[in-house]
This record gives sequence, structure tokens and C-alpha cells, in this order.
Amino acid sequence: MPSTDDASRLLHVVGLFYDSILDEDKWLPALQELANYTGGHAAGYVVADPSRGAVVQCETVSIDPVFTQKYLSYYAQREVRLEPALPFQVGEVMTEGMLLERRELERSEIYGDLLLPYEIPNFMFSWLLKSPTSVKTIAVQGTRRHGPFAADSIQKLEQVLPHLARVVQLRDSLQTARRAVSSMLEAFEGLPFAVALVDESGRVLDKTSRA
Repeated sequence: MPSTDDASRLLHVVGLFYDSILDEDKWLPALQELANYTGGHAAGYVVADPSRGAVVQCETVSIDPVFTQKYLSYYAQREVRLEPALPFQVGEVMTEGMLLERRELERSEIYGDLLLPYEIPNFMFSWLLKSPTSVKTIAVQGTRRHGPFAADSIQKLEQVLPHLARVVQLRDSLQTARRAVSSMLEAFEGLPFAVALVDESGRVLDKTSRA
């Protein structure tokens, strides 16, 4: 049973993620609060397309931007944690100890050249979505001083995951709708009259340049 303080912090983190559905500026603060709540230093959200073998999105907080650039340009293709993580189901939390022997991890290129120099060698993460064309992952990183994530940290991440998976789904749906509206208005720009989209009260939501 979580303490009153932990319960309040959980509600705060979950609330931030739901707020980010409509307010994009809340997304990165929500990731940071997730890291804080679970006892980590940093957090990241990664989207990849398995059919192309490409990482299509990577957002991080409290990590040097150079780390993200290096990961995307080189180390993502040399990710030793990916194959042992594939059997895990959506919503299951994984840590380094569940995926690789410590010695094997420490001998890997990504650990020695990236995770360790940027002081985030410990991690726990989970799949939010797994499909043939898209995989989405949330990860919390810990410093060497922090050490491996303990059971209470794993439990806290597990509490947030169902909400986070739903938030990601809703954010994607909203972004798809926005792209559809944008494409429609772009097509309407060639019309000889103005076009405006309004809500049920008549408030203008979007419009063509003529409008």
C-alpha cells in the first residue's frame, strides 16, 4: 500500500501525462516527474519502426543532447538490450539484470562508450506498444552511484505504465486528427471562397487564409 506522499506524487505524475495530451509542453516535465517519482535521474521515450529497423523518435530529459544524437546516429543499431527484451510483454518492467549478465553488459560497446561516460549505466524500461510497424518504449535511467533499480522503483513504474500507454495512444490519435485537418485545410486553400472549422458554439478552430 503506497504512503500518502507516494500516492500524491503518483497522482501528480499521472495527471501531468494526461495534461500532455492537449498541452505538448507538459510532456517533457511529465517524463522528468516520472524519473523523480521512480528514483531515477533521467527518462526517455523512444519510438522505432521494426519494419525499417529505424528509430523514428527519441525524447529525453536530464540527458545531454549529445547522448541522444550519438544514440540515434550509431548506438541504436548496436543495441545489445533489444533482442533479450523482445520476449517481454507490454507493461512488464525490465532492468539490466533481467536482460544480460552484468559482465556481458559491461563489455558491450553501448555500455562502455555511451551509458557509462554519460553516467546513466542503470536502467529500467517497458514496452508501451509492440507491433510489426511500431514499438514504443519508456525508460528510466539511473546513475552509477544510484545502482540497479530496486523492487520499490519497479513497482512505482508499474503503477504509471497503464496510464502512460493510454496517454501515448490518445496523443497519437490527436496528432493524427490534427494532421488530417491540416491536410484538409491545405487542400481547401485553392478554393475561391473562405473555409472555417467551428465547434458547436461557433468558435473558430481553424481556417484557410481567405477566412
